[in-house]
Amino acid sequence: MQQMADELVNKSYLLRGVFSNFSATVSSDDAAFFRKTSEDIRKMGQQLKETSKQIKDNASKQQKVDLEKHKKDRKEMAALKKENFSLKRKVTELESENDIFFDDSLLSSQESYKPSTKATVASPEPETIGTVVVESQEPEAVIASPEPLKPDNLKKKHCF
Repeated sequence: MQQMADELVNKSYLLRGVFSNFSATVSSDDAAFFRKTSEDIRKMGQQLKETSKQIKDNASKQQKVDLEKHKKDRKEMAALKKENFSLKRKVTELESENDIFFDDSLLSSQESYKPSTKATVASPEPETIGTVVVESQEPEAVIASPEPLKPDNLKKKHCF
């Protein structure tokens, strides 16, 4: 674009120089029109040159802004990846700690035990509201508690 602007300005000067050789044989109105036209061409070339320079400067500024934004985004992404890695490691550690408390053999033994009796709702006494009593041939096989299974609760026997 800059090159085109320079070329327009140069051509307008060349046309003016060539026309000056023929100006004696051309009428004054035609000469004035030609001078005005060559001057307009030169002005357009200069305007194009200025616009080209502004576009180039704006593009350079935008490129710098984009580069800074890209650097910032890369730093943020690296920090997030690092945080993600540390969270994955923490999850793995917590899972391994939970494996100590909830051994697979304990869970599998509860799954394999199926009482061969029916379940009944306990009488509506204040201390037994909401519990289910399973009648079984073995008194220790009754598991009925609204409390979730936790390592501390596993030590207690819930027999009625």
